[in-house]
Amino acid sequence: MSKITVKNGAIIIVPNKNPVFGANDTYISIWVEDLDGKNERAIFLTEREFEKLPSVDLWVKKDMVVGRLYPVKLNNKSVYFVKGFDSKVEYVFILTEKKLKAFENRAKKNKEDIPKKSFWADLRD
Repeated sequence: MSKITVKNGAIIIVPNKNPVFGANDTYISIWVEDLDGKNERAIFLTEREFEKLPSVDLWVKKDMVVGRLYPVKLNNKSVYFVKGFDSKVEYVFILTEKKLKAFENRAKKNKEDIPKKSFWADLRD
């Protein structure tokens, strides 16, 4: 994954600036927001967690807002579909509520590592 602009849905590798013993050296950061376009926040995943995320190939992908959490009932389980991208590929991956909370908490614990959006990128999201 190469360097891309920080905005909702962008899949960005960030260094862990203050790693504790056993922590990863890098995380994957993705800015997400609720379905109503509010509550923007970063989530942090390890590369392994990202690689293990289930993904879907949806025909509605073009109509999805990048970085938005779409609540879906899948096999009687509440999950979110999220459209993200890196410099080469566009993804629609699935997050459970439990995973989303864990990834949000990791970002909160590593606030110094959250990539900052530019003023203009934040306006357009």
